[in-house]
Amino acid sequence: MSEICLIRHTAVGVADGTCYGHLDVPLSSDASAQIHRVLEKFESQPDDVIYSSPSTRCAQLAHAICAEPIIDERLMEFNFGAWEGRLWAALPRAEIDAWAADIEFGRAPGGDNLAAVLARADACLGEARARHTGRIIFVTHGGVIRVLLAHLLGMGTAQALCFHIDYGGISQVRSNNGSIQLMYMNR
Repeated sequence: MSEICLIRHTAVGVADGTCYGHLDVPLSSDASAQIHRVLEKFESQPDDVIYSSPSTRCAQLAHAICAEPIIDERLMEFNFGAWEGRLWAALPRAEIDAWAADIEFGRAPGGDNLAAVLARADACLGEARARHTGRIIFVTHGGVIRVLLAHLLGMGTAQALCFHIDYGGISQVRSNNGSIQLMYMNR
């Protein structure tokens, strides 16, 4: 049996409606309080192994949980390419429509798609499972958590968007002899 815990970073300090993924944006002004709330609802276990996206918004939370998390680029959020840092409302409608028409393989100009994000995050998970016997914890981004949950639960990659992942939310799945059970989401 193995357990996989997925924790989303806390809220960010950018204007509402800003498109960000690979962009290393700051945490909100009350980040310390939000991180404290995550720590209050997170039960650490002695054999936990913690991986984190290198983004400051994830690494700060990961370091609060563990002195030496494993930083892994494959846990980065979607790269929105030319859309990074721009307001969603200001993006060309035709580009957004083309992306939405093929949500699994469509992409922003110069960016990632769902399939690419899943491939890199799943490769990280596979390596973590091969190396560690304890609970695997990923401190990462909403998009990464969505695609991993959809994949682990046997859903199509495009179904990842049906999940709402809260800032600071903790989700956990348990794998036992090929059977996957969602223990909780957004704790």
